Amino acid sequence: MITHAELRRIYAPITEFRQTGKAPSDPEWITRELLPHGKRLYLPGDPAGPQPQRGDVVLWGRGDHVVMATGRTSWGSPEVYSFWPYPKDVWPYPKDDFMRDPDTGSSGMVTDAVQITNIDELAAYIDNGEKIWFGRGPW
Repeated sequence: MITHAELRRIYAPITEFRQTGKAPSDPEWITRELLPHGKRLYLPGDPAGPQPQRGDVVLWGRGDHVVMATGRTSWGSPEVYSFWPYPKDVWPYPKDDFMRDPDTGSSGMVTDAVQITNIDELAAYIDNGEKIWFGRGPW
């Protein structure tokens, strides 16, 4: 749905921040890039509230974490594809499991496989007080 080159362009301000320490001048850039058709607020634990549909992008805050909705529910919460966090059986993650990006040299908790989880479970892990937004992606 989106190419590696497009993702690198979207996340360029983060790469620049990691290399220079200069924060992006526009903190809402990633929301506009990933949710160009508008955004809706997801309320954890509210099955009557707005729900993401298959292919919708879901993000925390200003892009602290980004996942994609499958269109299904899991344990009463919208199911999503995510690269983070690790499954519970290996939490907390060992330091050696951090993956290094060969192009940027940065490291993170990105794994080689997609995790199928749900928004409410991720919200319990992330729990940074940020709102959870969703909407149609740039495709």
